[in-house]
Amino acid sequence: MNDAHIDPDFDARGFADRLAEAMSPEKVTAFAARIGVPQPTISKYLKAAGGAPRLDIAARCAEGAGTSLDWLVWGRGGGPNPDAEVF
Repeated sequence: MNDAHIDPDFDARGFADRLAEAMSPEKVTAFAARIGVPQPTISKYLKAAGGAPRLDIAARCAEGAGTSLDWLVWGRGGGPNPDAEVF
């Protein structure tokens, strides 16, 4: 792995915690299938083991969870919208 592409300011644990909060109460397998991302990829991010997610994956997670990309990745702004429609 080339460390030149790792953002030292990225908080993998924070991302994992926000992703878990945004997904709740949906199961990982169901969420992954619904947003079109492999379940092992979502599980890796939930364990804070994957580093920063690719933009397309982070965007799918944010949209699928009804939250902003900025909040999910960086923790800025409001969190999940409990009234967001889930497809």
